[in-house]
Amino acid sequence: IKMRCFYLANIFTDSYWMSFCFLYSGLVVSSLCDEETSAIHLALGSFYPNLLLSGVLWPMEGMSVYLRYIAYFLPQTYAVESLRNVFARGWGIERPEVYWGIVISWGWIFAMLAFSLIVVRIRKYTG
Repeated sequence: IKMRCFYLANIFTDSYWMSFCFLYSGLVVSSLCDEETSAIHLALGSFYPNLLLSGVLWPMEGMSVYLRYIAYFLPQTYAVESLRNVFARGWGIERPEVYWGIVISWGWIFAMLAFSLIVVRIRKYTG
């Protein structure tokens, strides 16, 4: 029972940080756009490729080599791989693949938060 609780905690932690990563992606989109329609276009143009290429809807093994290189620069790729390792293999946070998935999600969260704060500051002082 102790191992099962730890397994569920890993799943919850990975899912929690992945949702925050998407949340701050939306914050970046809303800080870049003035109108609702342009925000919707930018969000659809960035979120769907992120879902398709990060391994959420289509596995990384089924992609060509070039798309795989692009996919590793997306915010959700390592988090999805981490979650897949927890689900399929039962790995815990002591494994580097799971640990780095969470750490990279944190990095993306802080990077997107910093970027949106910079954009808001620039837009505030320039007009």
